[in-house]
Amino acid sequence: MKGLKIAGYSGLAAIAIALLVVMCAILQNSVIDHRVQQDDASGSTSSTPASIDPSQADTAKSTQGHIDATRSQSAS
Repeated sequence: MKGLKIAGYSGLAAIAIALLVVMCAILQNSVIDHRVQQDDASGSTSSTPASIDPSQADTAKSTQGHIDATRSQSAS
């Protein structure tokens, strides 16, 4: 009887840990989605994809700045 009680509490503990892990994953996904929406809303181009190495990131940023400057001049 005591062994069954221990097994039951162990099962409950395993379920509680599993729920905690799932909750953390959901919250992390929510935070990532929120940050992406903020970046889209603010028009931020400061983030660079992970596939670009730092030397190419500077080139990409300067190219984006050139494109933005050209657009603002043509709009005037």
